[in-house]
Amino acid sequence: MNKKAFPVIWYPFLFAAYPVLGLLAHNVGNVRPEAGFRPVAVAVLGAAILFGLLRLLTRDWHRAAFVSASWVSLFAAYGHVYIELQKKAPEYARTELLTGACLLLAAGALFLATRPRVRMEAWTLPLNMAALVLVVFPLGQVLWYQEDVTNAPVVAAESPAPSFEGTKPDIYYIILDSYTRADTIKSAYRFDNSGFVVGLEKIGFQVAECSMSNYVRTELSLASSFNMNYLPGLDERIKQGSQARTPLWNLIRNSAVMDYVKGQGYQTVAFSTGYPWSEWDHADLYLEPDPLRGGLTEFEGLVLETTAYRIAEDEGLVDTKIATFNRYRERSQFLLDTLPSLAQMDGPQFVFAHLILPHPPFVFTEDGSRSDSLSFLNDKDQYPADKYAAGYVMQLQFVNREITRIVQEIIANSDIPPVIILQGDHGPWLQPKERRLSILNAYYLPGHPDAISGTITPVNTFRVVFNLYLGGNLKLLPDESFFSPVPNHFDFELIPNRCNSK
Repeated sequence: MNKKAFPVIWYPFLFAAYPVLGLLAHNVGNVRPEAGFRPVAVAVLGAAILFGLLRLLTRDWHRAAFVSASWVSLFAAYGHVYIELQKKAPEYARTELLTGACLLLAAGALFLATRPRVRMEAWTLPLNMAALVLVVFPLGQVLWYQEDVTNAPVVAAESPAPSFEGTKPDIYYIILDSYTRADTIKSAYRFDNSGFVVGLEKIGFQVAECSMSNYVRTELSLASSFNMNYLPGLDERIKQGSQARTPLWNLIRNSAVMDYVKGQGYQTVAFSTGYPWSEWDHADLYLEPDPLRGGLTEFEGLVLETTAYRIAEDEGLVDTKIATFNRYRERSQFLLDTLPSLAQMDGPQFVFAHLILPHPPFVFTEDGSRSDSLSFLNDKDQYPADKYAAGYVMQLQFVNREITRIVQEIIANSDIPPVIILQGDHGPWLQPKERRLSILNAYYLPGHPDAISGTITPVNTFRVVFNLYLGGNLKLLPDESFFSPVPNHFDFELIPNRCNSK
């Protein structure tokens, strides 16, 4: 084929892919790499269609390439510029102003490309190379992160898993995100949650009435509980002043608890959460809803918000949050529907189910129907204290009903009485430090009715369970709780537990 008839031009397609890849790299710990496949494909396809249409208009491949690359870049950059203006010069963050500027630049690119004296073919090679360099950097960052996660060392418990030949029960570790203690719910939200607690106790649960989490955020809390230890000393990067998060993600993925149960012959089962750093996608059985069935993913919504698509959103024509909230709701419902059926599988199995409830967004009403989730947000997409309280209590009641049903079904359908742990990873938002650390912490421990203290913290959860059921010899640690600010999440402040346990 004659190269002049169809020259090697790839930069419009790479310029289309780069914004998605760059955003993926920026959020590499919070988004799976495969989440970028569909938006990259759509972006490249859109660029190809635009390129073809402009080729018909200009009758020149090089001119069409330049204009299409320019327009695609303007479309992708719009949201980023808008967000920066909101932060640094809010008086200029106006849709009509920014849209007008983009249209002028788009017209300028078209005008330049159609000037007969401008030799656009001379621009192709440097633009090809520039686009290639742009794409290589985010791809390298994503690949480096994946390599780091894949090859992270496993943290071993200080006492290795003994050879235990006795009966091994299924173990269910169910994290209820932001679920706090009954006394905190009553004092913070004036809601009496004692009915749920009493109901658990009637089933056979032991509820630690004064439990606190060891840390104030999910990453910190799970990294500690899954390694049965406090964070300092688990990784040399966990130190005061550090803002590194990768060590926490590695500790959750390659934990002492997973190593321990694997050594005992357990099959591991886990669910998707929408947060890759908290997902055990390497479990023996990893469960997630159909990724294409629920419309936009959270990452695709983020991509749209950083493009000129947000013009339609700012004008009230569409709202990507609705799509992402629907995805969140679907994922939560999938876990709730699937979890009870695991009791019918051959054991022993260790099930990690992280339910992002009653944590916002508030998508479930008390009876499980779809709520008006956007009504809890203000015009800055933040949760005012009163709206947060209303949404929290609403979604809490749905969780209470579902969890009660689920644990009853699991117990009824298990051949060997299972171990079930219901645990908050931290307390609710917008509360004082001690309440931020107050959590629901309930244990179904067959044959051991008085095995926990009223102040047990998650760092001792699996020390207790492994000692009771798997022949472990793990010493219990002092129950301590630490608050830390964002972004210096390793600047720990010891918070005393002032709750009076019976």
